Parts: sequence; C-alpha cells; structure tokens
Amino acid sequence: MNSEAKQKVKKLVMSALSIWAFMIVFFLLLNAGSYYLHYPIDIREVVSVGYFNSAASHYGKTSNLTNNMASICGLEDSQREKIECVYDLSMRFFKYNETIAESLDGISLSSPEDIFIYGHVCRGWSVFYKSVLDIMGIESEFVFAPDHVFLIVKPESNEADWRYALLDMDVLRFY
Repeated sequence: MNSEAKQKVKKLVMSALSIWAFMIVFFLLLNAGSYYLHYPIDIREVVSVGYFNSAASHYGKTSNLTNNMASICGLEDSQREKIECVYDLSMRFFKYNETIAESLDGISLSSPEDIFIYGHVCRGWSVFYKSVLDIMGIESEFVFAPDHVFLIVKPESNEADWRYALLDMDVLRFY
C-alpha cells in the first residue's frame, strides 16, 4: 500500500474514532440529563424513598391504628372518598411537631400511634398516610422537595374527575 493510501486509511480511521467519541459523549450527557430530570437528585432522597416505603409497609403490618383506619375508610365507595376519609380522620388529631424533627436524626420516624399523640413533621405524616393508603390498595408516591416530603396519588381509572391528589400533612387537594 502506498503512502497516499495509508494517509486516506488513517484519516478514515481517525474520522470514525472521532464520530464514536462524539457519540459516546453525547449519549453519556443525554443519560445524565435524563437521570437528573427524572430520578432523585440526591442520594439522601434515594435512601429516604426506600426507608419510607419500608416504614410504611412495616406500619401496615404492625400498627393497629393504620389497620383500623384502613378498615373504616375502606368502606367508602370511591378511591377519592377513601383518601378524603383518611385525611378527615387524621385532621382530628393533626399536630405539626417541629421538636420531633430536632430530637430525631434527619430521617427517623415515630410510630403511627406516636404521630397521633405527639404529632410529627412532613416525613412522619407522609409515611403514615402511605401506610394507610397501601393497606387499602391505593398506590401513592413520595415527592421530595428541599427539606420537605409529601404524597401524590393517581386515580385508579381514567374515568375519575381528578388527575392526581396531593396529600401533604394538613393539606389534601385534588387536581
């Protein structure tokens, strides 16, 4: 092979490598952007989701309060009425207790019974609500904001007159 042909092959290989390098960088950036737009932005959030889901599941299995509330509210006809029942019963006992946040480490939770007696902050109430909703078979998701957490509930059917419900400590709104 003459030197001119070698030069052409070398340019072709370099061009191919450049294109591959560009594509790799492009897809890495695309995946990173997708991760930041659609997934937790903080490792504490990842840990919290798992911990909060685990706590809600545990309370659903062990707490008489969450099971009794789910039994009462489960008698309602629609998903919306069940969510409203959980909220209305909880508001009779609602207390925001900021000293709980200061006395516990950044992620600890109280039992549902203690939440009703002493109150809690957003994370305690969100886990409490989720545990009751889970028992009734209503799916919900934790939503994290800086120094705050609440629940989003989507309707079980497209025929509902609402697209989602926001359940946050002492606020219930259907949108």
